[in-house]
Amino acid sequence: MNRNYFIITLHRVYDPELKASHNTSPRLEISKKFLEEIISLQDSHSVEFVTIDQLLEVISNETNGTYGCLTFDDGFADNYQLAFPILKKSGIPFTIYLSTGYPDHVICHSSEIIKEELTNKGHLWIAGEKISCKELGLEAAISKALKLIDAQSTNPAQQKRLLQEHIDNFESYYYLGLSWAQLREMLDSGLLTVGLHTHTHPNLTELTQDEIANEITYCNKRIEEELGLNATHLAYPFGRYNPKVINVIRSMPIQTAVTTEERLITYDRYDYLVMPRVRAVDGQLEEITKHIQ
Repeated sequence: MNRNYFIITLHRVYDPELKASHNTSPRLEISKKFLEEIISLQDSHSVEFVTIDQLLEVISNETNGTYGCLTFDDGFADNYQLAFPILKKSGIPFTIYLSTGYPDHVICHSSEIIKEELTNKGHLWIAGEKISCKELGLEAAISKALKLIDAQSTNPAQQKRLLQEHIDNFESYYYLGLSWAQLREMLDSGLLTVGLHTHTHPNLTELTQDEIANEITYCNKRIEEELGLNATHLAYPFGRYNPKVINVIRSMPIQTAVTTEERLITYDRYDYLVMPRVRAVDGQLEEITKHIQ
């Protein structure tokens, strides 16, 4: 028999009946319907969806069959609102790699706030420049705003401060991120594994070794304080890592670390700290099935 092992990368889930997707990168947002299509791979391709811990056991034992693991990065509230009911109904386990700065409100989902603000109000100020949907159109305005804020800073905490300067009732946007209460409810289902995604979602390759260790250690501290867990699985923010980052990770009690490298896990050649994943592109199931024929 074949041995197919893979991890699927997900971020956001949306309901087209409630809103259209304004995501400039379809690989970061999928519809509820497409999530259901992914789950249907159980029947069409004999995929068994397992936890990340079970996947490790499968790989170690070189078990025959097709095994997949669903993972969500960052910690968006729609993971609870839209994805969780679907996953719970089907009994599908999943992992959320959580940046704890989101439920702690230290950082914010800046790109999503920009989209919401421009969609609802039609304009937004960033670093002294007014971006208007009336002049550019909604999609072009969103694209320009995202580029402008990244040009100012890629640091999530600094991006939050930039947006707070010009957005009234900024705290009302905290609903975009998961709360600790929502995470507890999903944990109680027995389906959720909570992984590490650092505290403030930085590019780890730009940090010192001490800063890298502090980001991961504090992330785990907050997860332990709020959820009573010791998280041992990591996803690199932005998928970025280098030898310096790997050296720090190897010195920590971390079982696995996933990347954004797109391929199957090769059972006879793998490193648990640079595990590849398969991207989910909204509406394009073949982007997944091509890996598991």
